[in-house]
Amino acid sequence: MPFQEIPDSYYRIIKQEDLRMDDFDILFMPGAFNPWQITVLHRDFLRDAYAAGKIIGAICHAPIPVAAADLVRGKKCAGWLACEPSIKIMGGEYSWDWSAVIDGQLVSGRVPMDVPEFVDAMTEALLRQ
Repeated sequence: MPFQEIPDSYYRIIKQEDLRMDDFDILFMPGAFNPWQITVLHRDFLRDAYAAGKIIGAICHAPIPVAAADLVRGKKCAGWLACEPSIKIMGGEYSWDWSAVIDGQLVSGRVPMDVPEFVDAMTEALLRQ
């Protein structure tokens, strides 16, 4: 998933078509404008990652494509206020009161100000595996 404010030179960039499920343990999706870039290919990749047992981390607006991939059904999700309709329509439970939530493989966070809680939640989810 693209990182808008981090220079490409900081990381080894792998094209999605070259990425294997064995290459990572957690799929982190930042919010902001990134969910606007999600396509059917990305939706299917999210589903495949979830089916492979990967942790899916989504903060701010990122729960929207997670909901579009039908991964929130029966799950608690945090996220920016704009996420609430998508989460509820797809059968998830949303509350603005949660700064970060772990529900199975899904880790969600509310807003950038909650990054410390969100990072702690992703770490805890990885340690549970």
